[in-house]
Amino acid sequence: MVKPVIPIRKETPRGPLPLIPNTLSAVHGRTLDRRQRPLRDLRISVTDRCNFRCTYCMPKEVFDQNYPYLAQSELLSFEEIHRLTTIFVSLGVEKIRLTGGEPLLRKNLETLISMLAKIRTPQNQMLDLTLTTNGSLLSKKAALLKEAGLQRLTVSLDALDDAAIGIWVTTRVTGSRRRGNQNGRRRVPDRAVEVFVLHRAASVPHRVERLRGLSGHHDGRR
Repeated sequence: MVKPVIPIRKETPRGPLPLIPNTLSAVHGRTLDRRQRPLRDLRISVTDRCNFRCTYCMPKEVFDQNYPYLAQSELLSFEEIHRLTTIFVSLGVEKIRLTGGEPLLRKNLETLISMLAKIRTPQNQMLDLTLTTNGSLLSKKAALLKEAGLQRLTVSLDALDDAAIGIWVTTRVTGSRRRGNQNGRRRVPDRAVEVFVLHRAASVPHRVERLRGLSGHHDGRR
């Protein structure tokens, strides 16, 4: 029985899609860039939307309610992302980082992670599966992500105190600065820390202290 082929883009009148075999041959050498460096890392954006309006990234003056975001039908499906990842892994990729926008806004993202976690390299090794997030939804998602197979995550923090964060970050809903917004503080929830870095707890205080030392550099205090 022939397995269905999932196209990686929509068909157009210009002609049929090229056929990609269901079974990929083992990698016969690293994929190199122009400087002969092996390409091991792949970043995959799962959405162009974000629930923060950082002035240096998605300023609210540009990314307002009228901004033409991609329609759901224009986003790669989980099956398409899985297929593309399999192809890149056959070419030497070992690390996958999921990004956005804010990737946790993508519905059922843990389903995609569980699919990617099953992929093996030609050497039968697990992928280094990671994710970058602003941390706002981690309290709800951390356990699900870990259970699905996410190994590591990076939480993007502008600072550790609300006053410093308010310089760069505005909310989309109200457009107001984030100072005093208890429910929206851009901090790493305790549950996320427990799930992902408890086994490295000895190194966390040192890193936090270093961040505290840096948090005032861009708000005029240092």
